[in-house]
Amino acid sequence: MLLSFINRKIITNLKFWGLRKLARLEEVQFMLTHHTSDHFPFLGTSSSLNEMRCRTMFYTSLSRLLMFDLGEDEERFYHFLTPLTNQFESLGNILMDTKCFPNDEVKKAIIGLARDLRGLALPLNARIQYTMLFEWLYYTDYLPILLRAVELWAHEPAITTPVLKLFAELVHCRTQRLAGNVSSPMGILLFREASKLICIYGNRILHLEVDLLEYPKLASSYYNLLNCLSQDHVTYLAALEPRAFVYILESLTKGLAALDSAIYISCCTILDSIVSYIFKQLQLKISTFPNKKLRRLTRENSQFLKVVELNSDLLQSMMSSLLNNVLAEDCRNQWSMSRPLLVLILLYEDYYRSLKETIIRSQPVEKQQTMAQWFEDLMLGIERNVSSKNKEKFTQNLSTFRRDVVNLPKSTTYSSDHHHLGHSAI
Repeated sequence: MLLSFINRKIITNLKFWGLRKLARLEEVQFMLTHHTSDHFPFLGTSSSLNEMRCRTMFYTSLSRLLMFDLGEDEERFYHFLTPLTNQFESLGNILMDTKCFPNDEVKKAIIGLARDLRGLALPLNARIQYTMLFEWLYYTDYLPILLRAVELWAHEPAITTPVLKLFAELVHCRTQRLAGNVSSPMGILLFREASKLICIYGNRILHLEVDLLEYPKLASSYYNLLNCLSQDHVTYLAALEPRAFVYILESLTKGLAALDSAIYISCCTILDSIVSYIFKQLQLKISTFPNKKLRRLTRENSQFLKVVELNSDLLQSMMSSLLNNVLAEDCRNQWSMSRPLLVLILLYEDYYRSLKETIIRSQPVEKQQTMAQWFEDLMLGIERNVSSKNKEKFTQNLSTFRRDVVNLPKSTTYSSDHHHLGHSAI
């Protein structure tokens, strides 16, 4: 409560007094040189996690006041950082000692320090002041302390989130503040430290069982990343170790069941890229092209196809899910789901045929012939390729099929939990 009150007063005064007058007040100068828990108890470790969230805003206010007439005065800047320097030195002695396991007080100190630093970095839009902060963090070996904290407590979001947000702020090239001169190594050094953080955090959380869809922001970022990789670097995905690639397929299966339309569309796009790549590799496998050197299947891709064959049930279950979505009354994103559906049908024709027959038999006897004809019309004019033209034709056919199905009253419902009925095409 006290911290929120102080922040509001600073912001209000900034509006009515102006930065010039406010920055010269004796009380403000005192805050800029005595921002410690001795003078401001909320900067200590006795505060709750919710109260500590306000520390970012507090240090943003202090940083703006400091930047008013700082210029290139490094001595004044580093003097301002003295309380934070003392915290780093104290934490470093504990965290970097492999024989010592830190307690809860150390955890809260890291959380508070990360929030303070993020608040400090937010107003640093000028390259000179930002460079001062980065050089202080890097050349005094304070960044490894933060990395060590993530290494120890990767499974605790209360710690990892402030540290990750701090690094996200540091790598944000706002107003070209990272654009140093040609000989400056700052960008490379920052990239290296950020990469270390991502690798440390990623390697730790790989061992945790996490349901992506329970964390909407994480799920959105994950599927957006997969979307980018599948569009421009699908060969990279194909070269992943089997366990990682199977995990991607499993996550797509979950994404196709998500209520979030953005995630559903992303999964359809990703799946389309992956299965189209699989189809093209299979075509190379059976190709009779005269010059095989120009179109040949590499050893890595042969291994990739084996992984796909061993896990064809995942792809078939996704075809079942997509087809069930077409038959549902609240069918959504028809264009997006039509693209991977066509490729899956071409890949697993026997399985598709079994699905089709099951759906037809689920209809009343007098309507089965009509439904069978609609399925025939669905593939009318469709060729055995994954070209954009062919996919567009299938999308048009699917739209007609969908319209007819909606107008056909159903007495039974088709279940998406349809098990493997045919042989895979692979």
